[in-house]
Parts: sequence; structure tokens; C-alpha cells
Amino acid sequence: MRGGFEALCFDLDNTLVDRNRAWQAFLEGWLRDRFPHTPATWRKRTLAELVALDRHGWAPSEDVDAHLVKALGLDDREVNRLRIQWRGAIPRLFTPDPAVTATLAAMAPQLPMALVSNGSGENQRRKLAAAGLIPFFPPEFIFISGERRCAKPGPGLFQAALAALGTPAAATLFIGDDPVRDILGAHAVGMATCWISNGRADVSLPQSPDMIISSIPDLEGFVHARHEPHTCHA
Repeated sequence: MRGGFEALCFDLDNTLVDRNRAWQAFLEGWLRDRFPHTPATWRKRTLAELVALDRHGWAPSEDVDAHLVKALGLDDREVNRLRIQWRGAIPRLFTPDPAVTATLAAMAPQLPMALVSNGSGENQRRKLAAAGLIPFFPPEFIFISGERRCAKPGPGLFQAALAALGTPAAATLFIGDDPVRDILGAHAVGMATCWISNGRADVSLPQSPDMIISSIPDLEGFVHARHEPHTCHA
């Protein structure tokens, strides 16, 4: 399975965990509780607007917060309360995915693995624990932007992970869903890249990845394919 790779680096949101599904489920419940007397059609439309504004978690949180204030009439205190509620809901929204954990369990004995994620340390570590992923990533191989004061697509997190792993960039495969923060960022420091498409066919990729797969369970069968781009349509 090695096929020239000496280590693997993973993004977290929408790569190892379904952050989009969790965020949508959270917002749906929040809208129902916060605006109980509004028509269901309004809540459905508002949910769609918030999900679209979020852009798979790529949108700056301040943009989402500003929309909550302007469009829904919240004040800053309510927005802050919403963020606190989100953190508290993470343990029930992010549950272990047996297919993902089985894939990591199969690869972990063969290759060292690091986690490289943007986000707050508190939120990302809560997600890791809730999804049952802590056993696969030793503390020295977890790199979170909120704890490191550098973020993808800048080189800092990638370089820190490579230094900890002790592997050459070209022999280290980065797996992520974000075309810019993950694929372009990892490529810029010389890493091989694997894009998680999550079923998307219409995303413009600023940098061609070495591999394209639909989801993490597809990775085990394709990680050996280092030199030629491959697409898995599972």
C-alpha cells in the first residue's frame, strides 16, 4: 500500500468528519427553537441561505455573523450565544463513522498520520473526540490553526506537520476537501495531494491534485497510486 508514500496528512472538516451535515442539522434545530412561530417555509428558506453563505465552512465566521445580525435581527450577544451552543452540540452532532475509522485503522499500522486543520483548538479537538478519531493521531501529530497562529493555505501548518513526521514533502500525501486551503496549500510546500470531492463535480480546482476520491473509505485502495492522477467515482 505504501507505493512511495511515507506518511499521510489529513484535513478534518468535510474530510474525516461531515461538518456540512452537522452544521446544517444544528442550524435547523436552532431556527426551530429561536423562531418557533415563523412558517416552516421561512425557516427552510433561511436555512438554505445560511448554508449557502457558510460555503462548506470556508466563509469567514464574521461574514456569517454579520448576516445573522442584519438578516435575522440578532444582536452580538445572541450571535455569541449561538457559537457557544454550537460548541456544546458538537459531541452529539459528530459521531463515529465506521467506514472512516475502519479505513484509518487499516492504514495506521503502515504509515504515520498527522492532522492539519484550520479552526479553534477547542472545537476541532471536540470533533476529533466525538468522531472517535483521537486514537489515530498522537498529540505531537495534531496541528490546528487556532493553536499554532498560522493557517492553511499558508505554509506554516504544513511545514510543522512535515517536521514532526520527519518525512520529505514529496513522499507525504495530504488529503483534504478544500481546493485552496488543502490542495493548493499542500502543493505549494511540495506535498502530494488527494482531493476529497464529496460528490462535487463542478468545483474549479486551482491546482490539479495527484489523486481524486469521493470520500475517505476510497483512500485505502488508491493511496498507492502516486504518479498518475486517478479518480474514484464511488
